[in-house]
Amino acid sequence: MSGLLLYDAQPQQIPRCYDTGVSRIMVMGDTGSGKTSFILRCVNGTYRDIDSGVYMEDIYRRSLNLPLLLHDPAFQGDHDVQEFLDSAAYDRRALPKEVDFLDAAPFEIADFSELRNQQILQSDAFLLCFDTTSEESLLNLRTYQRRIERVRGIDDNVPILIVATKADMLSERKVGSPEILETMARFELPYEHNFFEVSSKHNTNVKSLFVKALIMVEKYKYQQRYLAQQQLEQAQTQVPEEPQTPIPTPDSSSPTSDTDIGPVASNVQLIHMKDSGDIQAPQPQQQSSRPPRSKSHSSRSIIISEKTDAIECSPNEKRTATATPRKQHSDSCCVIC
Repeated sequence: MSGLLLYDAQPQQIPRCYDTGVSRIMVMGDTGSGKTSFILRCVNGTYRDIDSGVYMEDIYRRSLNLPLLLHDPAFQGDHDVQEFLDSAAYDRRALPKEVDFLDAAPFEIADFSELRNQQILQSDAFLLCFDTTSEESLLNLRTYQRRIERVRGIDDNVPILIVATKADMLSERKVGSPEILETMARFELPYEHNFFEVSSKHNTNVKSLFVKALIMVEKYKYQQRYLAQQQLEQAQTQVPEEPQTPIPTPDSSSPTSDTDIGPVASNVQLIHMKDSGDIQAPQPQQQSSRPPRSKSHSSRSIIISEKTDAIECSPNEKRTATATPRKQHSDSCCVIC
């Protein structure tokens, strides 16, 4: 057996669902399971019996005209084909022009090769083939199915089809319907859509399996593109916006002009300017041994008063204040109320 082969030499940079030009199908199965003969029948339309011991892992490519295949008279009235033609997944501008088959070498459950994981990640669908004349080949499908789940994730609904080969060898058949149904139930795959029995030698059901696999690939890719678009839209709507400073609105209880401001009760010192010949400055209320300094005199005197209620001066008080006879002031005659 040769080394493992990859579709791409480098790990893929974009998701496979955006590669609409090529469909990649990975075919798994034990040695002698008939998978290579099936691939050759799909690619070349010929049959060749592969001798035991000469197998080599390889990738087979074939050009594809999917619309022509879908409108083949053999599929006229086929429910799956007609449903796909009427669905949004059928877009003639995005249909594949080529199909690649990876004829994978058998491997054990203990095989943890990273190249094997890359093969699985780079594939769009999987065909698990078993020989109807060998019960062991059917049981070994569990190894391949588990590996796909481990690499792709259990929630990935990538297409997986179970293929029973050598359907023409009825006299040597050892796998019956009960075993097949049990396997399909264990893999949680619908028997009606995901199981095919083929004969590469007599070209029985080969084209049907080939076309159905391509349809499943296109539906799967379309679904993955749709989910990716939804996630992108959700991420864009969840971007936090910068908080905006709210514009204050006028309050009915707040004043709108100077005339609306009422009296304010506070403990402040007010200065009343009155005509006088002297100007007296307020003295701090503290004890000092130094005598008070004399102030300069002018035509006005200052009376300092302290009020705690609303401040308002009545006309009578103003007249009384103006009628008070003037007298000479000194530094100690300032009145503090």
